[in-house]
Amino acid sequence: AGSAAGSELRSSVHGVGGGLELERMDAGAFCDAFFHVKPTPEAGIPVCCLRTPGGCCSGKTTALVAQLVRGRNVLYRALYKNRSQADHAEDLLMRDRDLESAVAHADGEGLILRVWLTIQPCHFSSGDDGRSCSLALLRWHERTLAPHGVPLQIIAAYPYRAHWDAVHMTEDDLVQLGRRAWGG
Repeated sequence: AGSAAGSELRSSVHGVGGGLELERMDAGAFCDAFFHVKPTPEAGIPVCCLRTPGGCCSGKTTALVAQLVRGRNVLYRALYKNRSQADHAEDLLMRDRDLESAVAHADGEGLILRVWLTIQPCHFSSGDDGRSCSLALLRWHERTLAPHGVPLQIIAAYPYRAHWDAVHMTEDDLVQLGRRAWGG
């Protein structure tokens, strides 16, 4: 591993079974981790799966790739995957001491932490009314990145149900989803 201040890439993998190695993924594993889009009929989005028409992956994996970059130079790259419903990929990112070290030892000028997610960070969803990875990431940014002048850029491949608006939802929809996130 090279110095974060130098031009050598430091890389890490976190998640189930020691992580997810991109070089060894078949199409199904790649789809499950990154590509798969669940059908969203209310938005006119059909299922998108690399295994169709012969089969379909579970599409349940949340994967996150983080890169600390300066211009075109990648100083640190890590891949994270949900370990469980209680231990999200975002949690692994926020606990990554190697990433924190890379940020702390690099001159902050021109640095940015880019985070690609298969789905947007949860916000009082994912089966836990009291959990918000969105808010946790904002707090982590303020505590860990901002003191070094490092902005956080989050890119979500699939903004799952982000188009929902309580004003346009039926009473049954609100009951099924729970009013926790809708303020009622």
